[in-house]
Amino acid sequence: MKDRRQMIAALPQLTVIGLGPGGLSATIEAAKLGLRVVAFTKKQDYVRGQRFKLAPNTMGFLDSLENTSDPLDASFFDKMVEDNSIQVKDLEQFLRRKLEDFRDLVTIIELDDTNPITAIQHDSSQNTNYLSLADGTRHYFTHLIGSEGAKRTVANLVKTGLEVPIEYQNCTQERHPYHASVQLFANKHKRTVTPLQSEADLGWPEHLGEPTSLVLTDHQGAVEPDTKIGKFSFAGEIPESIFTAPEALRTDLLKNWAILQIAKEYSEPALLQQLDFRPSQRNAKAKDKVKACAFTMHLSVCTQAAFKVQGGYYAPIGDARRTPNYTQAHGLHDAILAGIEFARCIRADNTFDVARYEALIAEIDAALQYGYAYFAPFYVEDPRSNCRDNTSSIGTTDSETDSLGSASPLCFDGGSPVQAIR
Repeated sequence: MKDRRQMIAALPQLTVIGLGPGGLSATIEAAKLGLRVVAFTKKQDYVRGQRFKLAPNTMGFLDSLENTSDPLDASFFDKMVEDNSIQVKDLEQFLRRKLEDFRDLVTIIELDDTNPITAIQHDSSQNTNYLSLADGTRHYFTHLIGSEGAKRTVANLVKTGLEVPIEYQNCTQERHPYHASVQLFANKHKRTVTPLQSEADLGWPEHLGEPTSLVLTDHQGAVEPDTKIGKFSFAGEIPESIFTAPEALRTDLLKNWAILQIAKEYSEPALLQQLDFRPSQRNAKAKDKVKACAFTMHLSVCTQAAFKVQGGYYAPIGDARRTPNYTQAHGLHDAILAGIEFARCIRADNTFDVARYEALIAEIDAALQYGYAYFAPFYVEDPRSNCRDNTSSIGTTDSETDSLGSASPLCFDGGSPVQAIR
């Protein structure tokens, strides 16, 4: 049996749970620095079609990974430049490919519903923390990143198993809790003409005024009038009546609502009549599931950036730390920035520069406050005044989304505190 010194020497310097954009970025950055990483993931395929624009700091990180002799890299970057935006799935697939460059340092453990992580606890005999799987396997760790998304399952396990005081508090609350994300494309072969209903017909309450929405296409920026636009991504408020509609009806209602919002920016009748869901060729079931998602958005944030655990630090990143909000368009970028910085804060002696990490998270939060000033008319201090209450206890968020939004110039390009990755 190994003694404790041998076991500690063999421990990964970073353990990551969840390989979305944040977890992937953290794993890659740690490996670039020569750290040993063990990453756990349930993701089999990357299928999320939500579209976002890149911030300069995120773009710089991606540029550092480009292999100019790799045709797949060339295709990825050419498409990103052409569209001036990118889909989440394309970014995730690019980052996952980059892990192949670090196979000597990165171990990926695939999880499934039959063998999930069941506990995160302390082994007093070894004076070291570990996570255990349903099959009884233990994986010891030093530093831990939880990038599991808005359900915050890792945060719950750390709180209960290691008795860490993890708490969440309400943020300034959106005025209306019912939201959706919809991806459509212009189908030139579509023959069915569907008359557009009004927002009132679809159940939008007049007293709320104009619904908040974000529309991105596969051609952003200065687009010539004859430029072909094929794909549309909508995220925004929806009527409660659509959210509560039977599932058999909800998908078409979401499509009609998204077309109404798209029509505010692209009023060509022929284009609007062509908008539909794009048939999926590969992974059809998984892709179709995320083409029209309705969810409630109750905003909360972890009260601490990182938590000391035996021998190391734990940090929730991305949606596990703060509920994403597409009007601020921060979720995906927060996760990438935090993941990269956490890896850089692991010193050569395996200690952790918590002050540096906390400073980065404080800058991210300050950038969001900067953005709130612009969106203040759409928010209230007390969510109970106009939507369902949101409790501050851990793991109660209703959001089913991971990193919905884009990198808003308001948050990251327009004079906000977060300008570049260190």
